[in-house]
Amino acid sequence: MSLILDALGGAVADLGVQQSAFPHRSAFATAQIYATATAASEDEVTRSVGEVVAGLADLGIDGGYVNYIDPALPDWATCYYGPNLPRLRSVAHDYDPDRVFDFAQSLLRA
Repeated sequence: MSLILDALGGAVADLGVQQSAFPHRSAFATAQIYATATAASEDEVTRSVGEVVAGLADLGIDGGYVNYIDPALPDWATCYYGPNLPRLRSVAHDYDPDRVFDFAQSLLRA
């Protein structure tokens, strides 16, 4: 298993939280957790990744980056979009009334 931290700050922090869809402007970093699984190891690997996520949450590191979609993330819409969720949900409904961009964690389901 690998944990990759992508440092933020700098230009990322130059914009306000509501000036784009990305609300994590004051975060120190984003974290990517990579783990390889086979059909036989999938449950164990999923449990291990969950333990890493829980450990980060215990340290006060929470939220989620929409480009690192996590199907197990509770309250994913708030984690991905924070206070921008109502505005983004409205835009999604206005610009995609036919639900072309609909999937399990799309703004159309948020």
